[in-house]
Amino acid sequence: MIAEIIKNLRKGEGNDVEFKPIYSSELLKDIVAFANTRGGTLYLGVDHNGNIRGIKEEDLARVWAGISSIEPLPPVSHEIIEIDRKKIGVFKVKPSKKLHTLNGAAYIRIGATNKIISPQELLEKASESLVVYWDEMVSEYKVGEEDRDSLELFKKRAQEFRGQVPSLEKYTKEGKWLNGAALLLISDFSENKYGILHYVDGDIFRYNSTLSHLEKLYKSIMDHMPEVRRKRKGLGYQMVPMFPAWAVREALVNAVAHRNYFDLGPIYVKQSKNRLEIISPGAFPPGVTPEMPRHKPRNPLLCEMLRASGYIERFGEGIKKIKEIINEYAQDVDFWIYVNEDYTKVVFEARLEISVEEQRILELLEKGPMSSSALAKELGLSKKTMVERLNNMVARGLIVKEGRGPATRYKIA
Repeated sequence: MIAEIIKNLRKGEGNDVEFKPIYSSELLKDIVAFANTRGGTLYLGVDHNGNIRGIKEEDLARVWAGISSIEPLPPVSHEIIEIDRKKIGVFKVKPSKKLHTLNGAAYIRIGATNKIISPQELLEKASESLVVYWDEMVSEYKVGEEDRDSLELFKKRAQEFRGQVPSLEKYTKEGKWLNGAALLLISDFSENKYGILHYVDGDIFRYNSTLSHLEKLYKSIMDHMPEVRRKRKGLGYQMVPMFPAWAVREALVNAVAHRNYFDLGPIYVKQSKNRLEIISPGAFPPGVTPEMPRHKPRNPLLCEMLRASGYIERFGEGIKKIKEIINEYAQDVDFWIYVNEDYTKVVFEARLEISVEEQRILELLEKGPMSSSALAKELGLSKKTMVERLNNMVARGLIVKEGRGPATRYKIA
């Protein structure tokens, strides 16, 4: 502990370290800024050059009296450490999902200084804390300006999956669509600020967040996804998408439903031959983790519209069901979720393990292109079995197929 403190004192002040020789109101701003950003440690009784000055017992009482004026109370703990016969106060502040203020002002940490949060940053933080709901705000778009294809798709799916079309009035106010409805139904609204970028095969495809575009994006993802040979329960071996279709759709819908819309960045979908990433602005809501998911929506109206139209089956069950489907149908696929305070990344990744038989095929093809018949003869397999093996390797990007009919040849990718 003391060695770590001395190291920090020598390192100096920065993003997560602050020195204060005596108590002052500036100290409280440091604590607020740490809590609103990434956390940090404040050393009381240390000057700005890292020299230990020491503190008195009454200094601690003043600090805690000041901390009590921060709203809400930040996650702070403290210790008294003695170094060279001088006592210093070590205050550790954890990063908080809540928005903390001092005398009505909120601060964030930028380098070794504190900055008052801008209106945009304040909205983003408020959304993360579930203080403000973006989707329930009134948009500038009037009823009647919605895209016909997206509205009809909403009604069709609502009737198909729920047996009835909900009243659209609850998604409007004074003749205008609320943000959540405008996002799903109006292309102009979605394209201006809330796009989705699909990176695949060196190309970038741009989509908005309307229901019709979500369907197009989902189709594009699946069209660009290779198929692999897997054994299906009761069906034997079949060629199926590398990542289960339902799991991909659920992850995509979750990104649209739960992202932070006060952050104007797009959703990124990054796709390669054996990996799919869906990256959306914003962290999980307070108290929700990938390991312990539960329904605590940042965008409740948006979630309700997606549930009403069958895109969300049951609240709070999506991540659990994705894991169950992968464990049952795609055991060669890894699935995980990475979350920090800025974004959430969902990852599907297939383990491209090469069997001894496939390694032998690759060794033969290193000498030059070969037909399926020639390869079958070399490995002592039937032509039908060899074609199945080769198609699987083509789907996984290990080899490529050229020509047609008797002229078909296979070569290293």
